[in-house]
Amino acid sequence: MSALKEIYSPVFYDRLAKVLENNIPSFNTNRFLSKVFISAFQNMELKERMRHTTLVLHEFMPESYPDAVQLIFNIIEDYRNQGQGEGLAFIFLPD
Repeated sequence: MSALKEIYSPVFYDRLAKVLENNIPSFNTNRFLSKVFISAFQNMELKERMRHTTLVLHEFMPESYPDAVQLIFNIIEDYRNQGQGEGLAFIFLPD
């Protein structure tokens, strides 16, 4: 049985990057993934990975709070339209 932290896997981040590409005009997938998969990532536990994801995502968010909130809503809607976006893995969004 794999560790719960493995919900934050390369597949998860590839899917997240695609959703972010759809919602952030200047989004750079390679930059995002390189910021996620730092050398310490493999040793991070679940909550550390969740927080790390939040901090990395924040770097790509608009500075304006209302714009950032709208972007989060758009990301959630995009996931829901794909039949995803439910469950523990997405707890980083409101973090």
